[in-house]
Amino acid sequence: MPTKDDGLVNTLELGRAIRRKREAEGLSLRDVADATDVSASTLSRIENGTGKPEADNIARLTAWLDVPM
Repeated sequence: MPTKDDGLVNTLELGRAIRRKREAEGLSLRDVADATDVSASTLSRIENGTGKPEADNIARLTAWLDVPM
């Protein structure tokens, strides 16, 4: 059973969604970093579930994913 996040955004699902879209479009972490202004190292941590993104990065990433925050 998944654990509940302390925040309102499920960062694990956000990371999964980023990876799915990135891989489906054949993009590297650097490509997504350039498109979102979120560093590749931060993206890697989010995708791997080891990082909790700041609100401004969540906004950039959900806009890139075209999903509501």
